[in-house]
Amino acid sequence: IAYEYKPKETDIVELACDVATYGGDATVICKRKGFKGEILEVIKKCDSMYIAERLAYYNAIYHPQAVKVDGVGNGEGVCSRLFQLEVPCVPVIGQAKAFDEEHFVNLRAEMHWHMRTLLQRGWIDLPDDIDLINEMGCIKFSDNPGKIQIESKREIRKRIGKSPDYTDAFIYLFSDAGSPYTIGGLL
Repeated sequence: IAYEYKPKETDIVELACDVATYGGDATVICKRKGFKGEILEVIKKCDSMYIAERLAYYNAIYHPQAVKVDGVGNGEGVCSRLFQLEVPCVPVIGQAKAFDEEHFVNLRAEMHWHMRTLLQRGWIDLPDDIDLINEMGCIKFSDNPGKIQIESKREIRKRIGKSPDYTDAFIYLFSDAGSPYTIGGLL
């Protein structure tokens, strides 16, 4: 997280959002330009339409190539509204098949591993945010019959007392979903 990336004019701009509505979790909206990520907004206790409005607002300001949104649960409604507004929404489904099915149990595991690799190589610049740092440091990987797997959100919540909202938003932000490059092309 100590790496400092200076964005270039030609760098890709993308937004991402981990959606939470009225529970104890937070909606986290973040942006990246190239390999520099930042938190734009953290929202607690709101409805899906408000979250879609906020993403449409940031879309109008930053003109991202993609707006990656948690596409299940409450995020499904956010994605539907963004499609209506013609925002370039990419629903992210963590339980979907991994691009590299030989090595990963699902897309969620692949996205987390990809982020881990980017961080280890010092290729991305993340905000110095205590919630993000604490969450990223607590994610556990396991080897499930020769494939990499991430512990379930239920297990994470039980262990740290909350959902990893910040981590999920940044995992989506730097994932392959909606990007013009492939994981293999980056690593």
